[in-house]
Amino acid sequence: MTYRRYKRKSWNALFGNWNPYQAPLRGLKQKLSYYNGVLDDFDYYIVHASEEQLEHEMKIAESEWSRLSDEIAGHRGMIAELQNKIGFIGSFFNTENTQRIRWQIRNLENTIKNKTPNLDNKYDIYRRKREMYDKKKQYLLCLQKIEIIKECVEEAERKNDKERRIKNELAKSIQEKRHIANEVKGVLRKNKICPYCGGIIDYNNGLAHADHIYPIAKGGQSTVRNMIYICKDCNLKKGTLTLNQFIKKYNLNREAIENNLTKMHKDF
Repeated sequence: MTYRRYKRKSWNALFGNWNPYQAPLRGLKQKLSYYNGVLDDFDYYIVHASEEQLEHEMKIAESEWSRLSDEIAGHRGMIAELQNKIGFIGSFFNTENTQRIRWQIRNLENTIKNKTPNLDNKYDIYRRKREMYDKKKQYLLCLQKIEIIKECVEEAERKNDKERRIKNELAKSIQEKRHIANEVKGVLRKNKICPYCGGIIDYNNGLAHADHIYPIAKGGQSTVRNMIYICKDCNLKKGTLTLNQFIKKYNLNREAIENNLTKMHKDF
């Protein structure tokens, strides 16, 4: 099986008729947001416990419930055998032998009565363990879907970036490049933290600015990989400075900034 056919079989098993490799970028981001929301609903234990651990706990609970169930079934079988021994005549005549058998039957019935609540408890434990194991499988399945969608998002962004680079190369003025930048803002991810200073970005009061990492004035292009949201203060300070000039001028933490940009798949 070729890699292309393997990928097609993989997404078909996960998503059914929906093909993430042909979906538009906006649809992919909506799906990604949905599945990230699904992940948030899983309990801490489900997230951090291994699938093998949950399966082991489920099998132990199932074994204990099955063992107790077999014991009770065995007691009921013994009661049936003892009742057969008494027979039709013995049920009317109170002989010493029938009294002894009836006493055994009562003991077995009391044993069953005492064990039944424990059996119900064992079944509840098994049912809960089974649900946790099933939820873990759902969690892992959700992670698989997210990984595929992320791959498709990056592929779609690279494709869009390529188209925008062509537009940038054809653009004759900075004004035209800024017009392209406005298009990019529509699909740019809204990061909560400013990658330069580490401050929180406020998107509600016009304090979030889309920055060209490599400035337009120096030949930078309006692409997703060259643009990122930063706080207003950093944008005003950076202006037309390159990233290197900006870090040197304001004595910023180069390693932290480069790590932030790398995590966000940006060029610098």
